[in-house]
Amino acid sequence: MGGETYAYLINPPAEGCSCGTGFKLDRVYMMMQFGPEDAPVTFDAYAGLAEAVWDPSRSAYVPGPEYCTSPTWSISASAAGLYDIYVDMADACPCAATTEPYFITFHLPNGFAWWPSALEDNDPQTGISWTTAASAGPTWSAISAGGARTSCTPTCRAARTRSPRRRRPGAM
Repeated sequence: MGGETYAYLINPPAEGCSCGTGFKLDRVYMMMQFGPEDAPVTFDAYAGLAEAVWDPSRSAYVPGPEYCTSPTWSISASAAGLYDIYVDMADACPCAATTEPYFITFHLPNGFAWWPSALEDNDPQTGISWTTAASAGPTWSAISAGGARTSCTPTCRAARTRSPRRRRPGAM
């Protein structure tokens, strides 16, 4: 198994987040559980920001094309246990507006000898978390194990606008 991508909907207008300057994605985290059969292991991961496309047949947003993705990072899990995996976006995504929904994506492009678990929480909202595998083609499936969602969380910071420097009178 491999080529898995997880997508998590963030909807600033619905969540009451409004910031005239927008936001910038710094890191994307995903909790993963590695068993004794999984570790030690080194694997690749990258993250991105994708368009949220309304699908009337599902009455939900689904992940669309990605606006930007991070570099691919090599990550190691040295022993069995719970890991808070993060991918640094390395300034790959420019400032994004808070006037529309997006998907934050987390990609695991390579296979594992055993498949560690991406942790899911018990949030009962539907249409929030999605997953797809390379073997499934471009088909997204809702993560609906009891209404669960992946615990993929972004770290964003408000984008700052710089005001022009004022020159002192007589300065060159």
